[in-house]
Amino acid sequence: VNKSDTIPIYWLVSLLPLLALVGAWTTPALANPDLLKAMTAQIYLSALLVFWCWQNRYAPYLNLHCTTVRLLFSAFFVFGSLSVLWSVNVDFFIYKWLMWYAGALTFFFVLQINHTKENLHTIFNAIVLAGVVISVIGIAQYLFRLEVLPQHSFPASTFGNGNAAAQLIVLCFPAGIYLFLKQNSRKTLDWLYALALALMLVFAFYTQSRGVWLAVSLEIVLIALFVLLDKHQRPQWLYWNRDKKKASLAALLLLTVLINFDNQGFQPFSKVAATQISSIAMSAGDERSDR
Repeated sequence: VNKSDTIPIYWLVSLLPLLALVGAWTTPALANPDLLKAMTAQIYLSALLVFWCWQNRYAPYLNLHCTTVRLLFSAFFVFGSLSVLWSVNVDFFIYKWLMWYAGALTFFFVLQINHTKENLHTIFNAIVLAGVVISVIGIAQYLFRLEVLPQHSFPASTFGNGNAAAQLIVLCFPAGIYLFLKQNSRKTLDWLYALALALMLVFAFYTQSRGVWLAVSLEIVLIALFVLLDKHQRPQWLYWNRDKKKASLAALLLLTVLINFDNQGFQPFSKVAATQISSIAMSAGDERSDR
């Protein structure tokens, strides 16, 4: 384990909210959202690699700790890179290789960071911030019909596809619950995390994606079951007080208000919910339906 991080943890995790913000903001768009996000990650991580090399320019030696997993991933990247020798479409290879390159750099930098509670807390905060950025942009699109970003499905935030954006919310949402329930959170942070959770739920509702609704509902049920069943360890990681209760009620109020409005004004959420729930039930009973 490293004694200290060789790169600042904030520099690495800042990539998450940055990618959430990057999109086809220009008119005409420079490229599709996926390509813009991939290029941003590649350039950002390459700059971090240059910074890491500069930091270690006077190091007499570098310690490389090899494990089976690291060797397997390294071998996969090397052999994948060699496939350019027999690739039919070199342009397509370069596009895919750059994605592997970004993934390989991410894997490398994560190994340079200490696995401590403080760093884990920082990573989770960056994940939640990314979810909030996606949600705020998507909510603004839904309520005010903002047409700045190209969208194949509405609202899509910066992703061009509402289902793809909502899938990121499914990943970010549990991190927000963890930070909200953790024992040593401060009063101000309790309110911020509760607000973040409410915004992510609102955006997930606005996307009207059956898969996302099911995923988020399942996450809430499983986390609730874990809290109820983990009686012995629960006092060590869960802390509930009056501030958390007030923040939860305020977040619930915000959620209730926003899901009952769209760009036309008041629109009872029960109509949308009933339509989606019946659609889920029909799809579950129809083997030929898309899932």
